[in-house]
Amino acid sequence: TTTPPTASFVIRGTTLGCYILRAVAPKASRFYSVNSTFNIVSYRIPPTLPTFNGAAYSDDGSQLLLTFSLPTDKGQSKILNYNLIFPCTNILQFSSVGISSICSWRSDVVLAVMTSTSPYPNIGDKVTILPQKIRAQCVSTVYNCSTFPYIPKTSMPITAPKYPKKPSVVLSAPSEIDSCDDIRLDATGSSGAGGRLWFNTSLTVHANY
Repeated sequence: TTTPPTASFVIRGTTLGCYILRAVAPKASRFYSVNSTFNIVSYRIPPTLPTFNGAAYSDDGSQLLLTFSLPTDKGQSKILNYNLIFPCTNILQFSSVGISSICSWRSDVVLAVMTSTSPYPNIGDKVTILPQKIRAQCVSTVYNCSTFPYIPKTSMPITAPKYPKKPSVVLSAPSEIDSCDDIRLDATGSSGAGGRLWFNTSLTVHANY
């Protein structure tokens, strides 16, 4: 396969507005022409402030994912090691008490919350973005990014996964035992508990003779 050519360039204009950039492929080229729509805005106007869109559990229930409407600065001006893993208390507040969690940015618009011990945030609980923590992403050196406003204190309810995964039960047992031995069943290979203890477990034994 042929690697598509790449290039970077800056577009400047004297009139604000919406424009269409058209890239035309030469004749006999393997590439198609393409249009791209963009806006020319004044560099004196800071970018639109992102908003906190919501908090929902991941499909496997292991993480709580917080989403934002636009790229953020990930709180880099306020959070030590913002680009790695940091205590969620630096940026979040939960309505449930005793929540101990760590946070990690999955992208500029998705923040993942991981809680390894009980208590866990429950569906319906509220999670709050603390004020003076997160701003819009600084994408150009012409901006004085330190003047960008912060996202105000915002609370959203925690919602269930959009496509929750069903638990997968795996039982391991010996194929043969002596008449007086105990039967040991191992279910540690099961998955789908979302990093928690199973809410309910039951086992039914049927005689096959």
